[in-house]
Amino acid sequence: QYPLLFAPTAQEAEHATALLAEAGLTEQPFAVIHPGSGAVVKLWRPEGWARCAVTLQRRYGLRLVLTGTSQERFLLETIATLVRQQLTTSEAPPVVLSALSVGELAAVLRRARLVLGVDSGPLHLAVSQRTPTVALYGPADPAIFGPWGDHRRHVVILASKPCPSCPRIPCGRLDIAPQDLPLHPCVRLIPEERVLAAVEQLLPAHML
Repeated sequence: QYPLLFAPTAQEAEHATALLAEAGLTEQPFAVIHPGSGAVVKLWRPEGWARCAVTLQRRYGLRLVLTGTSQERFLLETIATLVRQQLTTSEAPPVVLSALSVGELAAVLRRARLVLGVDSGPLHLAVSQRTPTVALYGPADPAIFGPWGDHRRHVVILASKPCPSCPRIPCGRLDIAPQDLPLHPCVRLIPEERVLAAVEQLLPAHML
């Protein structure tokens, strides 16, 4: 009834188009993975993202664009390295875009065929651009913090195994220190197969 909408400016859209063109993406379809989040307990495994990226490229013909903040550059490069290790020399490497403005990121997400990520603001931004999304959730309740849109286009994958120190999923705990992450693995335990099944659910109707 009340769709979530956000429109980048013409200048922001032009800059995003230029950045994609510099990376060799003009008319070629691509998918975006935005792996970062403000809470480390929400993060998924880099190797999981890498497997999804390679599958997107080989099964669906989608180039990969990794987006994030400048502080998340190390995470983006880690995933990009894992992807490159699995690709042949004839396959296009992933594109890394960091430190985009909100409007520029929205313009990139609007161009994408699919956006994957964890519970984060940029996933909601992708929803506002009417781009299909796959979002991984664990500690936060997707019934409250999930995507505001058609669940057939915006798939939520909720962790199914509670952490040893948490009574239930979702638990609502986001203030987990990095050193305590081994006790809170719920998001990281989500198998790649669930993510790829969600991709399969969304992509056929949106491919050329």
